[in-house]
Amino acid sequence: MGAFAVQFAAGTGARVVAIAGPEDEQAVRRLGAEIFVARTDEPAAAVRAVLPDGVDGVVDAALLGESIIDLVRPGGAFVGLTPPSTPAPRAGVATHALNVHGDGRTLATIMDAIARGRSRSARWRPTPPPRGRPRMPA
Repeated sequence: MGAFAVQFAAGTGARVVAIAGPEDEQAVRRLGAEIFVARTDEPAAAVRAVLPDGVDGVVDAALLGESIIDLVRPGGAFVGLTPPSTPAPRAGVATHALNVHGDGRTLATIMDAIARGRSRSARWRPTPPPRGRPRMPA
């Protein structure tokens, strides 16, 4: 999900900061991240070393939650892609918990965008569905 979040944000013209493993730097940059920060035990400090004033918003696909919400400036928003890791709102910072789940129609749209070269995923590879589960309609 993080790869799609980077692309969607970059596609809106946002300045994208990606926190990822050092081995993923080139991949997230290709997806649209302007700034790369290597994952550490102190992600907020690592981002603040590059952006001392913080950020306008966060999309958290890596379950960082509480460790990065204080990066968001007042008036900004934090979106967690897994509800249990989404922190409570802070003064001036809205939080939104999204329960990301498979949606055949939406996933088909994303897959079509990838196939047409409009979107890329650094790690996406087609895999067969688990046994007993239907394939996603084409």
